[in-house]
Amino acid sequence: TDLFIANGGITLYTVLKDCAGNELGSMSPTTPDNTFAYSFDNDTDAPVLEAVTPETGAVCLLGNSFVWMVDASDTNLYSLEIDHSLEATVPEFTVYASASDPYGGNEADFAALGATVTYDDTLQQWTIDFGETVTDLFIANGGITLYTVLKDCAGNELGSMSPTT
Repeated sequence: TDLFIANGGITLYTVLKDCAGNELGSMSPTTPDNTFAYSFDNDTDAPVLEAVTPETGAVCLLGNSFVWMVDASDTNLYSLEIDHSLEATVPEFTVYASASDPYGGNEADFAALGATVTYDDTLQQWTIDFGETVTDLFIANGGITLYTVLKDCAGNELGSMSPTT
C-alpha cells in the first residue's frame, strides 16, 4: 500500500498479492481497482436549529399527547439531547439523526413511557410524540420547559446543559 496525502485528503493505492504471485492492482500505473481517494471536511460549524413546533407558549392539545417537532440543519448532524424541567421521574434523553434508529438502541425505554420518535433524513427533523402518560405529567406540572443540545459528528454543538441557554 502506498499513501499520498494532499489538499485535505488522502489517496491509498493498494496491490493485493497471493502466495502464488498473482496480483490485483498495480502501482505502475495505478488503476481504479486499487485507488481509494478520501477527502476530509474540517467541519467547525455548529448545527443550526431551524424551527421548533409548536412554538414556545400556550399549547392547545389536539389529542391526548404532546407532539414536538425539532427541525435542524447540519452536514454531519448526529443527535439531539433533551433535558426538561419536570421534577417527576421521567428520564432525560438523547435522540439520533437516524431514520432507522432515532432511539439509539433504546426504543424499549421510550415504549415503556408510551413515547415514540421518528427522524426524517431529508428534512433533518425529529418528531417526538410524548404519549399520554408523559403528557399528563406535563399538564399536572403546569407546563414543561425543554432544554436542547444539537450535536454533529465533528463534535460541534448548539446549546448547553450547563448552563442552559
